[in-house]
Amino acid sequence: MAHNDSNGATDRFESLLTSKARTLRRAFEGNGVVRCLGAHDGLSAKLAERAGADAIWASGLEVSTAHAVPDANILTMTDYLRSASFMNDAVDVPVVADCDTGYGNVNNVIHMVRRYEAAGIAAVCIEDKQFPKVNSFVPGRQELAAIGEFVGKIRAAKKAQRTQEFMLLARVEALIAGWGHDEARRRAHAYVEAGADGILIHSKQPNPDEIVRFIEEWDAPVPLVIVPTTYPQLSLSDIQALNKVRMVIYANHGLRSSIVAMSNTFKEILAEGTTATVEPKIAPLKEVFALQGMPELKDAEKQWGHTGKDPIRAIIPAAGQPQDAGLRNAVGGGSVAKLAINGKPLLQRQLELLNNTGIQDVRVVVDQDAGDFSVDGATMVKKDGAVGSHMVGSVLAGLQSASLQAGDRLLVLYADILFDRTIVERLSDCDGDVTLVVDRAFASRSASGKTVDLIEASLPRASDGRHLASEARNQLQNIGDSVTGDAATHEFIGMALFSVTGVQALTAVAASAPAGADLTWCLKQLLDGGTEIDVLEVERGWSEVHTLADRDRVAAQLAGAPYLVAS
Repeated sequence: MAHNDSNGATDRFESLLTSKARTLRRAFEGNGVVRCLGAHDGLSAKLAERAGADAIWASGLEVSTAHAVPDANILTMTDYLRSASFMNDAVDVPVVADCDTGYGNVNNVIHMVRRYEAAGIAAVCIEDKQFPKVNSFVPGRQELAAIGEFVGKIRAAKKAQRTQEFMLLARVEALIAGWGHDEARRRAHAYVEAGADGILIHSKQPNPDEIVRFIEEWDAPVPLVIVPTTYPQLSLSDIQALNKVRMVIYANHGLRSSIVAMSNTFKEILAEGTTATVEPKIAPLKEVFALQGMPELKDAEKQWGHTGKDPIRAIIPAAGQPQDAGLRNAVGGGSVAKLAINGKPLLQRQLELLNNTGIQDVRVVVDQDAGDFSVDGATMVKKDGAVGSHMVGSVLAGLQSASLQAGDRLLVLYADILFDRTIVERLSDCDGDVTLVVDRAFASRSASGKTVDLIEASLPRASDGRHLASEARNQLQNIGDSVTGDAATHEFIGMALFSVTGVQALTAVAASAPAGADLTWCLKQLLDGGTEIDVLEVERGWSEVHTLADRDRVAAQLAGAPYLVAS
């Protein structure tokens, strides 16, 4: 037993380690029946717990089958312990581990008990067959160990355990081997005298008569465990009525059902040449992520994932329709954010890039009539049509939804651009109240007649591609329609980062914006009002999608990824 240290940490850890074992032992001391479902990994254990299992059976048959090898001591104790540990980590209910014959002689059993107990397993079960064993339902060799040999294993196991809560179940295989009731009772009583905490009596008969007889004749003060695999007609109510069974193990039904389900799915995909017909019949990815604990992971990243910088939340104004008729037709009259590029919505690509840089809280603002348009990884906000113009009203609606906390920074991102993740990573290191991402390589787009948000910065853009960034702070001097081509130094790409102070200033300006105002208008008002606005200079690494030609160009770039990084 562990001793108390100065802060009690060791004892608290031991308490957590033994809590599941304590729960199981108390259940054995009660009058109910523990319903134990078989599993072979963390996922199957979690599904069993979700279904309502009282405990998990770390099934030797399931684990060996999951490795595609016979249940005949082919795998090592380490293999089984690793699987049982994954199951135990995945669930809050106790785990009972099927440990075959104890993986060898008494020394192997001692080692096994110490390792499983240290891993937090509530109980282990060993059977009285010779090593190496063969699964009980396989015809042929079912050789039993001598009673004295198995009694020695039980005594060694009980001596090796370090806590009182940990339990050892002794599995009697005499009925499986065809040695009869008298031998089964003789062995079971010897195992109880040796210190077993429970007796698992096993049978392979197709009806429960053999098991019921054993239970009715059982007179020792130790509870019984049964595994009704071959006699499923014995119901839970029947078991409860026998009043001596404290655990029923449904040992391998999850594995067997998964074999049927996966086989049918694989066959259908190959036969149909598509996954479309199976999609309605399988779990959505959202459920997979929930089972993985992805929501908890994202919450942790939001709270602890940033490295020394204040956390960033994001707003993507996606209300309104594209100006280009071709794009409007492509998205069915909705937002450009819905536009599919190489099979994935533009918005989904933006979200994946943001998430990959640690920005998890993203609000996407859409029109009230946007329907059920949504993507994984974002909160969709329906904008009231009475709240401002599309752009500024969307920003205000996003701000109202975001409920920024003290220290939060805000990224505002246009819905019609894609970008390299390194741009966001560089932007997150900026510490100004307002920082705009601007591109120095804008001349060709401007000359081709594209709509370009020109700006004038305090530092001139480089005359060619070979340059070093200045140590001086580059700040916005002018933005908007008043910037002429001769005075322009850069193009605003539609990405801006605001500090807490910057968000307050943006909110005040946006609230007074006239109809039709956009983010550029707001930035101009901030600048004229005395707000210092920094600019982060980039060259390429991003692209706007204003036309179908833009979509096709971006799709080709993503296929070869010369500049853009999008998964």
